[in-house]
Amino acid sequence: MNTKHLHLVAIALLTAGCAGMPGAGGKRVSAALACPSNCQVTVTVADGCVVQSASPDPIYAMMGNPAIRWTISGPAQYTFAQGNGIVFPPAKNAGKTAPFTGTPGGGRTVVLNDRNTGPADHGPWAYEINVTDGTRTCRLDPTVINDDGSTTLY
Repeated sequence: MNTKHLHLVAIALLTAGCAGMPGAGGKRVSAALACPSNCQVTVTVADGCVVQSASPDPIYAMMGNPAIRWTISGPAQYTFAQGNGIVFPPAKNAGKTAPFTGTPGGGRTVVLNDRNTGPADHGPWAYEINVTDGTRTCRLDPTVINDDGSTTLY
């Protein structure tokens, strides 16, 4: 093997090494949509028990342990359902238990911590928002995407 071949091998190894670096060749997400430490989600509810939207959706949770805060915007009689205002059903997540902890309901705000710390926590997590006016419950099914460290913010 001559010097020219050694240079080509070195360049190939360096290029391959860069491909595994965070942000290299990974997803690109607007910094406005990503939440590195604290995520704010507005849940818009209209009269007639209609959950119109959760914004942002999906939530892009960066690596670490970000807190996600869901807040209802709409008529005062609507609150998150006690005990299941925000839930991550295993049936919607390939049988896996989601990496979120906290009190999932009651009141107009719910805060859960996302322990997005390892490969088992990465990827999309389907969840349910359950809102009630005291007599009926309405639902929306958005998504949290736990980043694996490969996302580049722009």
